[in-house]
Amino acid sequence: IIPAVFAFNLPPASGPPLMFITLPKVFEQMPLGRGIALLFFVSVFFAGITSLMNMFEVCAEAIQTHLHQSRRTAVCITGALVLAVGIFLEAEPVVGGWMDIITIYIVPFGALLCAVIIYWVLGPEKIGEELNTGRPRPLKKWFYITARYIYIPLAAVVLILGIVYQGIG
Repeated sequence: IIPAVFAFNLPPASGPPLMFITLPKVFEQMPLGRGIALLFFVSVFFAGITSLMNMFEVCAEAIQTHLHQSRRTAVCITGALVLAVGIFLEAEPVVGGWMDIITIYIVPFGALLCAVIIYWVLGPEKIGEELNTGRPRPLKKWFYITARYIYIPLAAVVLILGIVYQGIG
């Protein structure tokens, strides 16, 4: 996508403009471009729907288990909550700065904090019980070493760079 941005002298923005402005221009230049574009955007649609189904499943299962609701009720509650949050987030100019704070500072901090708690506080023995549940073979020792000595420092670097540069994504 990036070479196409420069080939069409478009600003190198990220996110939706790349998909909905740059790619249609690329598809226009291709033989059978309309058909390929149709297949591409239908695929993107189904990727979004299946991802949404996975996210709904976790929330609905939690509602079923902890609030003792039927599956239908749990899915309706989840859908209503997602709709309410989605409507709130639609006002992007109002919410945009707030979302930047979450994605730049809070999410990386949460990832770092969770990793430290999981791999240092709980330790490989306790977390290993959970991670190995249902696995045919237990995780190798290198997994825990990688998590402790590579993932955690990288998560710290991402947090620090996000603070220094007000976002690195």
